[in-house]
Amino acid sequence: LLFKHSYTCGISAEALDELVAHIGDRPEGVRYAMVTVQTHRDVSNAVSARLGVRHETPQAILVRGGRAIWMASHFRVNAAELERAIRAALA
Repeated sequence: LLFKHSYTCGISAEALDELVAHIGDRPEGVRYAMVTVQTHRDVSNAVSARLGVRHETPQAILVRGGRAIWMASHFRVNAAELERAIRAALA
């Protein structure tokens, strides 16, 4: 799961809190990474280009086999949605 974060966005701060809450109960076999767009904009742009997803922050992208299989942005990045998406991907 890749999380794109912005230091200057209040919604992104809330989404990060939700991600941290989710990680506390994370299922095995899931790896997490975060890209902060202010400090790594080139990485953020490369992620968007390679996965074919429009850039947004906050943004959660679930990647499997090098493809984006689920994504959410803004208020849809919450612990319940993350859990639901990951469980569906692992089923």
